[in-house]
Amino acid sequence: MAGEQVSADKKQDRARIEDAARSVANHNYPHLRAAVQYAQQYTALGSYAFGLLPSDVLMPQYNPARDSQVKNLEDGLDRLEKLIAGMNRVAYRMSATEAANTINLAGVRREPVTRPSPKPLPTKETGSGPVIFRAVATGSLLAVTYKAALILKCSFSAFMWYPTGLTLISLGLWASVQPDDDEIGRVRSAWSSVSEELRSVTTVAQLGNGGGTLLPRTAWDDDARDTFDVWATRFSTEVHKAETYAADATAALEKTVRDIADINEHMNAYDVATMVSLFALYVAGFYAVYRFPAALAQRVIAASNGIATGISVATLCFQVANYGDHMSRFSEDGRFQKLDVHNGPGAYGLNPVTDTFIDLDIDWLK
Repeated sequence: MAGEQVSADKKQDRARIEDAARSVANHNYPHLRAAVQYAQQYTALGSYAFGLLPSDVLMPQYNPARDSQVKNLEDGLDRLEKLIAGMNRVAYRMSATEAANTINLAGVRREPVTRPSPKPLPTKETGSGPVIFRAVATGSLLAVTYKAALILKCSFSAFMWYPTGLTLISLGLWASVQPDDDEIGRVRSAWSSVSEELRSVTTVAQLGNGGGTLLPRTAWDDDARDTFDVWATRFSTEVHKAETYAADATAALEKTVRDIADINEHMNAYDVATMVSLFALYVAGFYAVYRFPAALAQRVIAASNGIATGISVATLCFQVANYGDHMSRFSEDGRFQKLDVHNGPGAYGLNPVTDTFIDLDIDWLK
């Protein structure tokens, strides 16, 4: 059998099928494999990437969502590998092609996959600045107060325990919500790379739709072709959905980091105002007439700063929780479908036979 045509209404062109498989292997497979590698190796967030408190809220949502997308992409790559191997096997059996002509995926070019570098945001990044400032200011305030009290041999330092204690508490609370900018930036870059690689997986779409440019009806047309076209279209749809999920993950992470940066910036400004006010009241406290109102004002300002810190921390945790909720919507089982097409009885024999490019059983070619 030459493999060019089985009957007037059933056509299988060995060369076109083999060329189509090779085109998918050369153009789609490297990008899908790279997307899988980026997702596997670089999208995992550390246990405390967003700080101690927010991470405890986020990780139970992020990890299942991330794992489901990795599994989905791995499943898609497996389907594509079997499609290529099956198409090549069909072509080989049609005309007893030499084994040397088979497609070896191990030799297909590789898209470079390297550790992503954090991509800076146009807004100010989060970081340890507010915590460092608050620690230095608190330490300086404490040291100056007690040194002055020692020199003046007065008990004014007793008035400083309350504001200093609240400041130290808010310092610890704020330190517990500081994110790891570099790690978050790398994960954001990794999701972006997954999206970019998937955006290049377009060749499979040209196999289906009946008149695909890579595998037109003139190259393969039988009662199994319609099922194959539906599968190729669905596979391309799932690739597009996976690309959309990765792009959404990137955008959602960027928004969350921007929101955290805004909270940090506002709290940093509030800390500056608080420390300046406490120091001014400390100086005023050296005058007996202002000592009591200054101490009272210090308590009020320190309490206000503590309340503001609590609100900021709660808001930050809420933003991270929203991000986790957004990611949890991507937590679905892999949906790349197995190709399973069947020929009805007729030109190939009395009984239906399976002509699938994945689980191959084409006895009619023997």
